[in-house]
Amino acid sequence: MNKKKISILIFDLSSNALVRTYPIAKALSRHFNVEIIGVLGGKEIYSSYQDEFEFKVIEKSREKGRIFGYFVTIKNVIKAIDGDIIYALKPKLFSFGVGVLAKILLKLPLVLDIEDLETANWAGKSVLSKIKLTFSRFDSNNEFATYLLEKFIPFADEKVVVSSFLQNKFGGTKIAHGVDTYAFDPCRLGKLEARRMLGLDDESKYILFSGMPRA
Repeated sequence: MNKKKISILIFDLSSNALVRTYPIAKALSRHFNVEIIGVLGGKEIYSSYQDEFEFKVIEKSREKGRIFGYFVTIKNVIKAIDGDIIYALKPKLFSFGVGVLAKILLKLPLVLDIEDLETANWAGKSVLSKIKLTFSRFDSNNEFATYLLEKFIPFADEKVVVSSFLQNKFGGTKIAHGVDTYAFDPCRLGKLEARRMLGLDDESKYILFSGMPRA
């Protein structure tokens, strides 16, 4: 029996969205054929994962201006979809937005993976602040576009979320972030040896924040 194929849509292959994509794609690949399709927002694919997958890279179209170019880019992402199921990472324009259109046009089931509350920066802002946010950037991270896309979340056939908070808000199945506990097992490497490998002082206290700083 041929395996079904899942098309994973990433809104920006240059972003750290691939951090969440990596374990999801690896787990899915045990039972399905997997392809990863994404728009390249920067100069290159997010460096930590460049060699982990064969990516279908969609360049942003600059044809006839930025706005028209977005329609061309969306069309090109849809054309690249070759799977039986769509798995969109984050409710963003070039992932979930494209996924909604592809569900309608290609008649494919759509799964949305919600990693963050993307509208957290939008909620509670004044009308003037929201107007400024709307016109401050014209890309897949546009705050107003993300706000609109959140309204379409119920349109997804299935939802995957990373926390109880998001599950209470949107429903769906919770699959929390995880790490390789073997790789980070403190028993595998002595404290002093690790510090010296990193060029850190033996006595100083260090605090690691591993994430994206936000207000």
